[in-house]
Amino acid sequence: MSWISSAISLISITTSTFGVASNSLLIYLILTKTPHHLSSYSVLILNWSIGDLFVCMAALFERQRIMISGPSSFFIFSGPCTYWGSKACFVGSIFLLHCLVHGFWSMLYSFAYRYYILGHSQPRKGILILISVILYLPSLAYFVTICLQILYCSKNSDEAKLKAEIKIQLGIDASAECVSGYLNEFELHYALIYITIIPFVIYIAILILRKLTIWKLKSYETAMSEGTRQLHAQMLKVHISG
Repeated sequence: MSWISSAISLISITTSTFGVASNSLLIYLILTKTPHHLSSYSVLILNWSIGDLFVCMAALFERQRIMISGPSSFFIFSGPCTYWGSKACFVGSIFLLHCLVHGFWSMLYSFAYRYYILGHSQPRKGILILISVILYLPSLAYFVTICLQILYCSKNSDEAKLKAEIKIQLGIDASAECVSGYLNEFELHYALIYITIIPFVIYIAILILRKLTIWKLKSYETAMSEGTRQLHAQMLKVHISG
C-alpha cells in the first residue's frame, strides 16, 4: 500500500472515530440535558445523531476504497469486516449508504418541523417518533432490497470474478484483498435513483423550506409567543431585524 493510501486510511479512521465520539456525546446530552422547551425538537436531533453515529461506525467497520470502471463498481475493504468476509463488508457498505440517505430525510424533517411550528403548537413526542419511523422506511427498503439482490446474485457478488475483473479492467492485482461490488450498477437503476436523485430533490426542498421559515420569522404579521421566539432563536440562529 502506498503512503498516499496509508494517509487516506489514517484520515478516515481518525475522522470516523471522532464522529463516533462526538455523536455519542451529543446523544448523551440530548437524553440528559435538553431544555424543556426543546424536548419535542430533541426527537429530531436525536434521530439525526443516531443515523450519523451509525454512519461513522459503519465507516470504521468496513474502511473501503471504491474503484469504478465503466458500469462496474468495486469495493476493496480493509476494516474489521474482512474477518467475516466480503459479503459482511458489502452489507456494511450498503448500510452506510442507507444511513447517509436517511440523514437527508432527517434534515428535511427538521426543516419542515421548524416551518410547521411557526403557525401551530409543538406536536407530541409520540407523533414525532412515529413520523421518524415512517421516514426511515424508504431507506430500510433500499437497504434490504439491495442486500438481497446483490448477495444472492452470483454474477455480481462472486468475489473471485470481481477480482478477475479488477485485474482485467484496472490492471490491479486484488487477489489478496477483500473485494465486493457489482459488475453493472445500471441494473440497479432504482437504487441509483434513491442514492443520487432523491438526495438532490430533498436538498432543494430544504432550501425552499429554509427560505420560507426565514421569511415567516421576519414577517411582522407572524404572531409568536415569547417561548416560540426563543425556540426559533436557538434552532435557526436567525437574527430578526426591524
